[in-house]
Amino acid sequence: QVDCPKCDKRLCLVIYPSPAEERAAAKTGNEEAQRAVGAEKRRDQREEKHKATKLVRASQLPMLKGVDEIDFLLSCDETSDDPVYILTANGEEIHREQAWFEDNGPLRRYCRYVAKRYGARAKTFTIDGTAVVWLSGDSLTLYYEQADILKEFGLVEKAEDTPA
Repeated sequence: QVDCPKCDKRLCLVIYPSPAEERAAAKTGNEEAQRAVGAEKRRDQREEKHKATKLVRASQLPMLKGVDEIDFLLSCDETSDDPVYILTANGEEIHREQAWFEDNGPLRRYCRYVAKRYGARAKTFTIDGTAVVWLSGDSLTLYYEQADILKEFGLVEKAEDTPA
């Protein structure tokens, strides 16, 4: 939308094409539409991968029988085009999930299911520097929420790295 700076009257309104219109334009050879359709396909594939890897219930986590105290580490592997969060318990990987930038939702889910599955055996929860960056992105608010999330679920924060 473009408005007149003097009277605020609307001068024009740009309506973006629908996905169907973009696909039709891409078929005619429109390069911009082809890029948009390609980006949409990549987003859809990433979304499907996330659904397939998402931690959605405590029973997805192993029982860890015979272990009295458990120290958790949340890290992020960004060595591929699709970064993943890795949750480890006492150094062993227990969950891997598609990472999303600037969203504490995964941390809240991990804490909820860790607390539910392991109860008082869960002693510490470390968020490494790379995971901190992916969870909080450019938002200091999200960064400061992370400690509150751990406390909410009775997990002791064990600081490792903090953003610069």
